[in-house]
Amino acid sequence: MEQKIIIGAIAVALFAYAGRWAALRLVHTADRLRLLQEDIKKLKYRTREKRLNANEALLTLEGEAFSRMLTIMKEDESMTLSKAWEKSGGAGEDLPEENALVTMLFDSLESLGRQEQEKEYERALNDLKAIEEKRRREGQEKMKLYTSLGALTGLCAVIFLA
Repeated sequence: MEQKIIIGAIAVALFAYAGRWAALRLVHTADRLRLLQEDIKKLKYRTREKRLNANEALLTLEGEAFSRMLTIMKEDESMTLSKAWEKSGGAGEDLPEENALVTMLFDSLESLGRQEQEKEYERALNDLKAIEEKRRREGQEKMKLYTSLGALTGLCAVIFLA
């Protein structure tokens, strides 16, 4: 009897953990968005304040998407930031809204003056921050829900198998 209780408790814990793990994907996506925002801030600083060209500024960024962009832009020097972003796959296929925001930012940087570029950077960063906060909030809410559902599913499995 003790053995069944211990096995049942372990099963419930495993199901609860599996539910929690499923919800953590949204939180991890929010973390990726935070890193993307940090890289865009660095790009902004290096291109506007230090007045580096895009290739030099991209060298110092940490994100994988920006590394791919740099490689693409080195291969084809006529490549624009927005085209290189799209060709590199951007931040990933699971972030289409965010990729579109960054593409719009890069498109506008190529045609706007210095003051307008500042506004465009801020707009894009604010939009990305809002999306990140939304995803993080959803992830935390779903974490509670999925953990509970996992524990309940584990409990049901133990009852039916006992």
